[in-house]
Amino acid sequence: MAALRRAGDAWRAGVALACLTLAPAALGQTESQVTLTRKDTTIVVTLKAQYANGARFIGNNPNCADGMRQTLLYGPDPGFVDTKVGSDTELRSNVAVVRSPEGGTAASGSQAGSSHTAASQPSGQATSSGQGAATQPGSSQTAPGQPSTPAGTAPASSGPAGSGAPGTNPAGTNPAEQQTLELFDGSVTISRAGCIATADRATKPSVTLVQGRTTVKGTRFFLDQGSDTGTMDGPIELTRAAKGDSPSLDATADRMTFDTQTRHTTLTGNVRVTSAGRVTTASTLQLDEAAGLAVLTGSPAKSVKGQDVLQGSTLRYYLNSNDVVVLGGVKGDIQIESP
Repeated sequence: MAALRRAGDAWRAGVALACLTLAPAALGQTESQVTLTRKDTTIVVTLKAQYANGARFIGNNPNCADGMRQTLLYGPDPGFVDTKVGSDTELRSNVAVVRSPEGGTAASGSQAGSSHTAASQPSGQATSSGQGAATQPGSSQTAPGQPSTPAGTAPASSGPAGSGAPGTNPAGTNPAEQQTLELFDGSVTISRAGCIATADRATKPSVTLVQGRTTVKGTRFFLDQGSDTGTMDGPIELTRAAKGDSPSLDATADRMTFDTQTRHTTLTGNVRVTSAGRVTTASTLQLDEAAGLAVLTGSPAKSVKGQDVLQGSTLRYYLNSNDVVVLGGVKGDIQIESP
């Protein structure tokens, strides 16, 4: 019997050793994904970072707030988290947090390589935790912009005004659209429960949205449950690259919204646009990148180039030619050179 016990102990030790060897495989993993939907648009969030450099993917975690499940993707530099909206828009950040109410539709996801539990990690670190963590991540709640919380807890609020409370959904929300998505740059520490213990958020614009020739940077992107429109906190910095005869363009604003269905970007608050010697100011700017058109509104919106001044309630700015058409309450002062 003693011999049998020794044999059993040796077998269990061998199993434990075999399990430990799974960790390096997972630590070398480079891609894990979460998929969300908004009507006809698919949003795919992918971790592109090395676990050996501190990257973490923790999916479908019920430990961070009552009635909520959370999926965390953390890609510290030089890695990142890539969020694709449809086939034409990409966002980049260091951190992505997807949250969903318990009993709702979890965001689908996948994780390559072997998984191991948070319990096996040193204090302050965690990886995929528990059954389903690597294969069925889901989430949603919020805590955007909230102070850091103790390990395993989360603020009771559920995001910007209009968000549902934890464990609930706005009236009429499609069950497949219950997730919230938060993107920000910076560094985080992770509790043994797999939750964000502390977050050192970047204060300069670094969360990046790229669409065609246009790049927009802000400090935080948030897509609420049941919403087609995400919000980028400012300050906002927009750049549209030159191409052929079409000049480059730069813009700044206080904040930005992005429509996941139309792919239109809207800048709001103290909008200022500069391009080829033209300076345009307005309250809002709606950009249709595919059409090369920006529509600016204000009281008034004003465009100045040299001694030429045009203003009105609406300006149609044709970005490829740098031409401006004024609509509503038109005023202007245009200098015409004599032959």
